[in-house]
Amino acid sequence: MTNYEALLTGYPIYIATEEYQRRKHHKKRINKKWRKRYGVIELNSMPHGEVIMMDGVIWMTKRTFEDIKLSFEEREKLIKDLQKNQKLLPMGHYGHNQK
Repeated sequence: MTNYEALLTGYPIYIATEEYQRRKHHKKRINKKWRKRYGVIELNSMPHGEVIMMDGVIWMTKRTFEDIKLSFEEREKLIKDLQKNQKLLPMGHYGHNQK
């Protein structure tokens, strides 16, 4: 479970995943080494695209978060490009038909 700050809402976003260790050992010291060597499996506990808000916290999968973040970044980039292009255009060239 990782905590991310919300992009626009100001609410904290939690990524709903569960980690399972591939191999376990009963001794803590050896188990730490096995965790590093064999790794973990991340399982999503929610379907992609589902967002839940409980007690002021937004829960979603990492893939859903990345999709939302990408759409916000693309929208901001598009707005900046449009503003930049409008400043560079000379007067009378804003899509009006001139005769």
